[in-house]
Amino acid sequence: MSRRAPMVVLWLMVLLSLAVSSLILWQALLIRQHTYETLGLALENMQLMHTVEFSTTITLDQNVPVSSDVPFNTRLNVPISTTIPIRQSIKTTANVTVPPFNIVVPVPVDIPVSLDVPINMQVPIQVNERVPFSTTVPVHLQVPVRIKLAETAFGPFLTQLEQQVRDWRTGLNNPFLPGLH
Repeated sequence: MSRRAPMVVLWLMVLLSLAVSSLILWQALLIRQHTYETLGLALENMQLMHTVEFSTTITLDQNVPVSSDVPFNTRLNVPISTTIPIRQSIKTTANVTVPPFNIVVPVPVDIPVSLDVPINMQVPIQVNERVPFSTTVPVHLQVPVRIKLAETAFGPFLTQLEQQVRDWRTGLNNPFLPGLH
């Protein structure tokens, strides 16, 4: 019996080692299956991320200073339509020649003038000036903003990451060559 005891112990250890190895293999297969399912969920979420859209409203409420020179270079026709009244008495001296003797006699004379002068004309005016101005413009805006995640710089990275996860998941389907596809 002394020779059989070590053999029995050896067989018991082999069977125990086989049981432990089977248990470890079973756990590894469960972990592999769980990883495969988790990567599937991750892929679904990444596909949903392509449709994510951020929306917000940006409020702008500030005063913007504006200053500049505005050039004016134009020709204007200014219409003038008026009547100028002239009411005056003109004092002068009239030289009167007396006929039989041909003598010139100065005579003081008051000449009353009552006259309305109509003026109706177009006066051309050339304007060539720079007019400086400086003001503050109040700006009050509500700007709605929508940003699609797939259209940002993160979009190509998300596509690349999705492909990498897809490759990992495909590699888990091959139980004999893990990681190869």
